[in-house]
Amino acid sequence: MNISKFIIVLLIFTGSLGSCKTIASEEVFKPIIPNEDLIAFFEEHLPRLKPSIFLECFFFDKEDREDKCIIINSEDEFRKSFSCSLMILPAIDFDSHTLIIGQHQVPCICDYIVEQEIIVKSEEVILNLRWGCPDGSYSGFGTLSYWGLYPKIQAKEISVNIINQ
Repeated sequence: MNISKFIIVLLIFTGSLGSCKTIASEEVFKPIIPNEDLIAFFEEHLPRLKPSIFLECFFFDKEDREDKCIIINSEDEFRKSFSCSLMILPAIDFDSHTLIIGQHQVPCICDYIVEQEIIVKSEEVILNLRWGCPDGSYSGFGTLSYWGLYPKIQAKEISVNIINQ
């Protein structure tokens, strides 16, 4: 009788440890709601509605239509990634936040990001962008620009999944 109780307790304990490891090995983060200054800055310098020729403040070559994603973890990295002449960048607490900006070519001209999230796994970081073209959008190729402020991550590279809704 005691052996069967011991086995049951051991199985329950082993099962609960296994599920804790699974949860701890993957974390999902939604973007942090930024302050109004940061929103205004990106609406002006990384607009979603303008064609890619207006994105030169972050993506320097106007003719470069390559998909890009930049992870920014310090004020120095932020300043180096911004090429327009602006003396004061908006304040971001890079001790506790990571800024991610990017562009991706899509088969319509729209700016409709439904949802974005970062998944941090033990060996990789993935940015999922869910987007869609509302009714009445123009066919053709457009540039979807995006940005998000997230809890601090210490990654140098990120995989980007563009998911059409």
